[in-house]
Amino acid sequence: MKKANTRARSAFCSLMALSCALITAEARADEQTDAQAEAAPDDNAIIVTALKGNVGVQQAPVTVNIVDGEAIAQKGLTSVDQLTAVVPGIRINQAPGGLVNPVVRGLGSSPSNNSFEQTIGLFVDGIFAGHPRDYSAALFDLERVELLKGTQAAVVGKNTSVGALSLVTRKPTFTFGGDASYYHEFELGTDTVTAGVNAPLSDKVAVRLAGVFSDEGGWMKAVFGGPDQPATKRHAIRGTVRFQPTTDLDWTVSAQYSDQRTIGQYFRTGIDTLGRAAANALAAGDTSYVIRNRETRVSDRAGFTFHGLDGIGAKTNGTRFNSTLEYSLGSVTLSSITGYSEYTDKFIIDGSSSKNNPVLRAGYERNKSFSQELRVSTDETKQISLIAGGYYYNDKWFYEDSFDFTGPPVTAIGGAFNSSIDQKTETLSAFGQVTFKPTENVVLSASARFEHFKKSADYSKRTVTRPGGLTAAVYGAYAAFSRKKSDDFFDYALQAQYFITPDVNVYASYSTGTKGFGYVGTPTSPGGVVTNPFFDTEESRTVEAGLKANFAGNSHFNLAFFDTKIKNYQIGINLGTNFLIRNDQIRSRGVEAGVELRMIEGLTASLNATYADVKKLPPLPATPSIARLPFAPRWSGLASLDYARPVSDDLTLKTNVSAEFRSSQQLSDVPTFPIPSVPGRVRTDARIGVEYAPAQLEVALVARNIFDVYALAYGFNQFGATGAAQVSEEMPRTIGVQASIRF
Repeated sequence: MKKANTRARSAFCSLMALSCALITAEARADEQTDAQAEAAPDDNAIIVTALKGNVGVQQAPVTVNIVDGEAIAQKGLTSVDQLTAVVPGIRINQAPGGLVNPVVRGLGSSPSNNSFEQTIGLFVDGIFAGHPRDYSAALFDLERVELLKGTQAAVVGKNTSVGALSLVTRKPTFTFGGDASYYHEFELGTDTVTAGVNAPLSDKVAVRLAGVFSDEGGWMKAVFGGPDQPATKRHAIRGTVRFQPTTDLDWTVSAQYSDQRTIGQYFRTGIDTLGRAAANALAAGDTSYVIRNRETRVSDRAGFTFHGLDGIGAKTNGTRFNSTLEYSLGSVTLSSITGYSEYTDKFIIDGSSSKNNPVLRAGYERNKSFSQELRVSTDETKQISLIAGGYYYNDKWFYEDSFDFTGPPVTAIGGAFNSSIDQKTETLSAFGQVTFKPTENVVLSASARFEHFKKSADYSKRTVTRPGGLTAAVYGAYAAFSRKKSDDFFDYALQAQYFITPDVNVYASYSTGTKGFGYVGTPTSPGGVVTNPFFDTEESRTVEAGLKANFAGNSHFNLAFFDTKIKNYQIGINLGTNFLIRNDQIRSRGVEAGVELRMIEGLTASLNATYADVKKLPPLPATPSIARLPFAPRWSGLASLDYARPVSDDLTLKTNVSAEFRSSQQLSDVPTFPIPSVPGRVRTDARIGVEYAPAQLEVALVARNIFDVYALAYGFNQFGATGAAQVSEEMPRTIGVQASIRF
């Protein structure tokens, strides 16, 4: 394996040197081979589909980043939570129990409560995916990814407080073709296969079938045996049918099944300032306890099973059905977007990272979600254009939590219990947007959404299966009970845009948004008395002003200033012994800049950077907390350099180098967390490929985190060990070979 790794690195460095030499030579040359070079994509022609109109990305009065599906596939990415590497402006961190922490402009849903909807809304083909678990879905066969920043109230599909992440899958076309890719990674032993085929059944019906299989190795050595952790196998398949009997009617229906199994977990003990984690480990039978980076001491507890899962890890499977129907009546278009999804997830995690697992938490989650949107829109080229519609959302979510803490020297505060919640959410809303162009240079728009929101929670009886200090003081037994509430929300947005020239425009906007109230999945109940499980509605407003400018060679420069305030920001804090859920008052203020330069033929450089000053506003929470939010670096961004150059009539060299960066950040809201902050870091990725045009075949070397930069991504207090913390690490260097073909 080491020899293979050495050969891969040597080959990679050789190709990097060759690529740099060719780029340098080209930069010095005045000649251009226009006939051989591919035409640069026109940013003005890229439509932001999430905005439900025919608006180009450089004309949209909102900060938006778009990445095409080919760039994602070329990185070898297989799940939504890996998009940080390619989508500027979003950072997604792994959290315990398969949860995630997506962050935009320093803000995002707290990952310490399974029942939170996402502050950054996730949409798949225009259909809202409201639970954290949806962020771990398989990622394959995408047309593109769109990230809209700022409060989105009216037309994206459902209210979002901070932004919207929209995944657009590839649709069938009426031309036969397909593609396939195989990726082998040397460092971790990862294998990934993706494939898709497109077939017209007639001049009116076309189908597309696509799938992915990935066997991903872990990067933490398992001290007590077993595969390196976390080792993940995922596979998914999607079938899509497109029916287009006339030019006025277009109906697309898709069905997807996915399955994922993870052995081990992302977390380990990262620090033990008082030596209590070591004392607990020794008492549990670990006589050689030591903390090392990229090493885990987790071992399965004999005989412990949960819903058929018999070891540390997780298993998730789900299905998703989408239907999009569009019918044109001259200048008016009628749209119907229908979505149904369901999934089940089960997990077992270890909270001590110690032999025999004295601290275990297990969860079982299932969800069924249905949504229906009906929309009418008029021609955007007219002086006045309209979008209006209605939206219905029904979500049924069940969550069972099991906690089992045993073993000296902390038996006195141990215990075990089981509890569950059955939560139902139903919303009915009406929305609309009017756009007015009083002159050729001015565009004014106003949008609004009225929503009736109701939610109920049925808590089953909490059963204490083994009494202990923890069950008495924090998680006592209680009888079954229910809660329900309904409310009405009204959100709106106002936008003004002025085109100085057809290629340069400035804009300003004011928008409000709402994320509904809810109920804590695992409430505390000291002495058997349930504390209030309710958390309040999150209300946001964003003011933004920006500039978008295109210039020679299809290059552009964008600049935006933003100020977002969130009232009753829903935050969950892992205190080690329990989860604290509360509503804070938050502000994020800053600036974003994006530049893309197409310099010489085939060479493109880009930089997207965000400065966000995030802090808590009065009234400050009674529970001690840090002044800023965790996972909110002041600086973050993504820079890349792309180069494509024909080296012969049949061969083209394609290279990409990118650097994703952030400044220092905190990992926990708790002031006593033993790791006050983690330093900033830069992760550098590169890809070098050679395409053989006659066979439409490409072979490439792909490297992520080339310089093997070590960084922590997430952390929380370790249960039963004051002064100790559980942490997760960012992925180390990976180097692989990718072969892909089109036909």
